[in-house]
Amino acid sequence: MSSATSQFGTRLAERRTNQRGFVTWYKLEVFHQGLNEVKTVGDNDYDVAERKADALLAKMRDKWARLEAQEAVRQQKESGKDAAEGRTATATAEPELEPPLTSTIDIDEAGLAIILGGKIAVDEMVFELEYATRRSGGR
Repeated sequence: MSSATSQFGTRLAERRTNQRGFVTWYKLEVFHQGLNEVKTVGDNDYDVAERKADALLAKMRDKWARLEAQEAVRQQKESGKDAAEGRTATATAEPELEPPLTSTIDIDEAGLAIILGGKIAVDEMVFELEYATRRSGGR
């Protein structure tokens, strides 16, 4: 659309005259390029035809405003959806798990527990440790 033409407005489309040269009918076009609509209104009095055209143009502007608001909401939902998908992908990415203990010996500060080769000894009782992964749920 060139900048020389406006996006919406009214223009005189037709002026009918009788045999004596008196104007008997005025026909105005109401257009809105954003909506891609052109409608005509008419009356035998120019002022009445102009008021009809202004009312129709106001309706077209309201319709355009509603469509723009709907588009803004749709774009906001789409961007929110994209952001949520990104957060979901980050949250569901499999974390890097450390390999199970195989030959590490660790004594806690109180000297009560010793971890050796996947088993823990506490006060001379031995418990076997299981290493869970997200995918398999087992060793």
